[in-house]
Amino acid sequence: QLLDYESLVVTIFAGRPKLPIKTPWDRKCGFKNSDEAIDQRREENNRVAELIGFHLQDLHFLDRQYCKRNQKEAVCKAILRIVERYPKAKFYAPIAFGGKIIHPDHKIVREAIYDIIINCKTQRLFFYADIPYLIGDSKLKWKPIRNKKKKWLTNRIYKSQFRNLMKMFPLLNRESLGRECIVSMKDYEKLTK
Repeated sequence: QLLDYESLVVTIFAGRPKLPIKTPWDRKCGFKNSDEAIDQRREENNRVAELIGFHLQDLHFLDRQYCKRNQKEAVCKAILRIVERYPKAKFYAPIAFGGKIIHPDHKIVREAIYDIIINCKTQRLFFYADIPYLIGDSKLKWKPIRNKKKKWLTNRIYKSQFRNLMKMFPLLNRESLGRECIVSMKDYEKLTK
C-alpha cells in the first residue's frame, strides 16, 4: 500500500451502454465492443486500487465515446452528493485545459466539481495534470514523484489503453510519468485567466 491515508477514487464515466457499442478507440485498443473494454478497464482499476490501497466507486455515466449527449448537469448532481458525503475531504480533479487534446469527460468533471466547490466556499479542491494530455505543458510546475517505479508499474497495469496512448503521445514515457503537477484552486484560477 502506497497511501498513508484513506482515499476514494471515483470513476465518473464508468457506465455501460445498454447494448454493446463498437467505437474506433475500443477497436484500436483491441476490443470487440464496449462490454469487453469496460470489463477490462474495471479489472485494471481494481488491480491498481489493491496495489496502491484506495477504495473505488464507479458511477453510471457513459464515456463520451459511447454517449454524445451533454451529461454535465447529472454529473454535477452526482459529484455534489459525494462532496456532501465527505465534508472534510480534499478533492482532486483533472485540470483538463491546454495541451493538444482536452478530454471531454475530464472537462465535464473539472467544470462540475469546480462549480460545486466554489459554491461551498472552500479551498479543498486541487487539480492534477491529466496525463498524457498535458505532458510538456510549460505553464505547469512539474515535480518529481516519490515512487517513480510504482507509478510506472501501476500505469503498465492499464494495458487496455496505455500502449496506444504511448503511440499517440511520444512524450509519455518513464521520465514523464515520474513527474506530476498538482494545482491549488488559487493557482488554477491564475492559470485560466
